[in-house]
Amino acid sequence: KLKHTRSRMNLIIDRAKELQAIYPAYTIEITDTAELSINLSSEFLLSKLYALMLKETIPFKILDRLFSERYVSLEKTAQYYYLSNRTVQRKLKELNTILSNYDVSLDLKSKTLFKGEEYRIRYFFHTMYWQIFDETHKKNFDLTKTSIEKLKQTLKKLPTLYRHIDQEKFIQIVALSFYRIKRKHMIKELPEEMTKIKHLNISYEVFREDILKSVIKENYMVDKLPETEYQFLYYMFSVMTTYLPEEITEQGMRSLHLDTDSWRTAEIFAKTTQQFFNLPINVQDKRYLVLNAWIIHSSSKVFSSENKIDAFGKTTTEKDYIRVFPDLYLKVKELYFNLANQSEIFEQL
Repeated sequence: KLKHTRSRMNLIIDRAKELQAIYPAYTIEITDTAELSINLSSEFLLSKLYALMLKETIPFKILDRLFSERYVSLEKTAQYYYLSNRTVQRKLKELNTILSNYDVSLDLKSKTLFKGEEYRIRYFFHTMYWQIFDETHKKNFDLTKTSIEKLKQTLKKLPTLYRHIDQEKFIQIVALSFYRIKRKHMIKELPEEMTKIKHLNISYEVFREDILKSVIKENYMVDKLPETEYQFLYYMFSVMTTYLPEEITEQGMRSLHLDTDSWRTAEIFAKTTQQFFNLPINVQDKRYLVLNAWIIHSSSKVFSSENKIDAFGKTTTEKDYIRVFPDLYLKVKELYFNLANQSEIFEQL
């Protein structure tokens, strides 16, 4: 039974029908007896509907406009969206709350419009635009089509398998970075963790010379970028990789020769997970666990956030996890209690 009044339900249904006009993969009706009927086609995707809803929100429209450096006054913003000045002020306050979770804030009095480390600003907007990713409407900014096709062909030839979705994700962060670089928003420094990560099969030199340089040239960029720009994109390239077990060799693991907190944390995680779930894994499976746990942990450490919310402020609570994973979540929670007893790093996760 829904806990809404009939008038409230009518407003929700009217909004759903408006979205149906641009995404006709479902129908929704309410009868005189207050029965709700929803029919989904075989092509319906909840993620697609969510993306469309996000693009229609005022917070997204404001952030998208600010990222494009098209700032207009509060009064003009209110007039453009048919809102009161007070409502716009409230929306800006909400946006600052979301941005603060990524260590970024609005700075509308400056030309940059945002305050924070450049790599964090890029990560936030990469996350935001990726949430509305759509094969038919890709956010590649002004990256040339020729360079995108060449980059895709290069990625396909790599010894590590790059899924189509991983290619699109990497292309978006490249496009977003070039967009910022062309507007003189350079990365001045990076945390040490980002300079230590290595790709299992692609060295930093190969990435820079054989993968990135041609993209830079195709997009009429300066021949030489600050080293931090190459390092940032190499890091993102590396942590966006999900290695398959058969791609991970002992020689490859040794070539990483890493002795970092992230690596030790990954080894603890793999060993404890194997014991906790009593997994009959072989050496190759263990390498798979350690390597991918290392990548995930590194990214979580670099882009840590105080609250588990997405780029639009949508929170994920413990109740949500239990609803979706009723048995597995409680077991994983118990696993993390065991991990926390072994390393203080896990107490912060």
